[in-house]
Amino acid sequence: TTGIGLDVGFGTTINVSGTGSTASSTTNAAIDIDGTIGGSGVTFESVTAGGGTNGIVLANTGAGAFTVTGTGGPDSGGTIANVTGDGISLTNVAGPVSLTHMTIADTGQHGLSGTGGGAVTLANTTVTSPGDAAGEGGIRLTDPGAVTITNPTITDSADTAILIERTSTSGTVTITDTDANVDIQTVGNGGSAVVLSAVGPGAVIPGGTVAGLDIMGVAGVGVQLTAGDSAPVTAGRIGTQGAGTNSMSSFVIDNITIGSLSPFTAGSQDEGVLLEFLGQGTGDINVINSEVVVDSASPLAVVSSGDADGVVEFDANQVAIDNPVGNQTGIFAFIDTDLATDDPQLHATITNNQIGLGSETNSAGDYAGLSVASFSDGVGLLEALVTDNTVTNTGEVGYEVLRGEGSDRVVVQLDGNATAGVDPLAGILVDSPGEPTTGGSLDATITDHTITAFSGLEIFVEDAPGSSCLNITGNTFTGDAVGDGLFLDHRSGTLTVQGNANTASPQAHLEANNTLSSAFVNTPGVQDGSFVTCSTPSVR
Repeated sequence: TTGIGLDVGFGTTINVSGTGSTASSTTNAAIDIDGTIGGSGVTFESVTAGGGTNGIVLANTGAGAFTVTGTGGPDSGGTIANVTGDGISLTNVAGPVSLTHMTIADTGQHGLSGTGGGAVTLANTTVTSPGDAAGEGGIRLTDPGAVTITNPTITDSADTAILIERTSTSGTVTITDTDANVDIQTVGNGGSAVVLSAVGPGAVIPGGTVAGLDIMGVAGVGVQLTAGDSAPVTAGRIGTQGAGTNSMSSFVIDNITIGSLSPFTAGSQDEGVLLEFLGQGTGDINVINSEVVVDSASPLAVVSSGDADGVVEFDANQVAIDNPVGNQTGIFAFIDTDLATDDPQLHATITNNQIGLGSETNSAGDYAGLSVASFSDGVGLLEALVTDNTVTNTGEVGYEVLRGEGSDRVVVQLDGNATAGVDPLAGILVDSPGEPTTGGSLDATITDHTITAFSGLEIFVEDAPGSSCLNITGNTFTGDAVGDGLFLDHRSGTLTVQGNANTASPQAHLEANNTLSSAFVNTPGVQDGSFVTCSTPSVR
């Protein structure tokens, strides 16, 4: 038909059941339901529209289910194409919506857009060339129920391919793919591949997964998760933290591919995976078993700011930077705030990652391969367990630990990490500059490394009235002809070296408990560390 295929107005209840039902229109919506979907639901085998404003419109339809089944093959659920607005528009559809083997192409705005409502399930959905301006993309859902997207293909999206926003509701999000094809690609406007946010009172993504996606040619971020906001200060949660050291339900990003290590190709212009805990946001997120190559940003990055509290794990990932310019870092975990009363907290576990590629200069980062840093002026806590990682071809620093100018506590444990490729300027750099008007503390345990660099381990402590505790044992640090195996410059603040009884200098203790090509230690004196144990991070 050239009119609306199925038009159900307000005040009317409809049920469509059985098999083989189809709806189509060549110049209008194939289905427009503003009435109520009954208890038997509305089920179609396929829905096709070739013009008009929208292909499918559902608004305020009640609790009944809407389903497009397809017959098992590509496009068998129908094609929505050449509409001027959203291909599929869902508004307060309280019942579940399930679409299988549908194709949405050449839409003037979003491929599929939904506000409010119940569960949304999309299986084997293809969205091609959605939108023609910034802010228009493939799939955009605001405050839906649980979301399940399986085997999506979204290409030439004008902006972000999949955007799921929670502002006041709770529901899981699961996005999975099992084929080897490129699943998501955007064409400009800074569009990202997948953006999930929980920002607002009651906004929660309690758990879920992004798994198996292949992302290539994205102008923005590969996968971005944001809990809370800082302007205005707002709560929000992604994943569920447990008490103490237990994680209740991590949101998991698993086995995704952004770009390619071979052939070496960037998949996103900005960060590969960006995790943000902002304002009063909280969460627990794992990124595991993934391959991430970006153009000129951090492949993996996480930030906690304001009064946010985040738990994150980066494990068994392979990451690299294709065009490292501007002090880029391979894996970047940091807290940041401008207010002295803010308490940002971040608890990071970073293990078994390969950062950088042997055949590519500075591919671990033109600054650092891995950085754990506080840029906070507040009173926060940064904990990081960094073990068994390898940094290959970094421009300056293999592993960086930075405590900034606020009153934060930084507690880190580095164990068994390695560098490869071109020797960095510093294998491990620990810097605690502090400020005369603040306190704060640094606890750093550095054990069981074998690293060759211009300087194997460099430590700078100038943090009065702050305090630092160092536990450095079992390492082999080799400097080059004019560098040092270990370089320690302590100018102010209280310094304790675990196990060291000599309050004049810890040099003899450090040389006795590590294998060092040479050691330079400058200090006005240290505390008796005979019976001191430096704090170590809580693994959450």
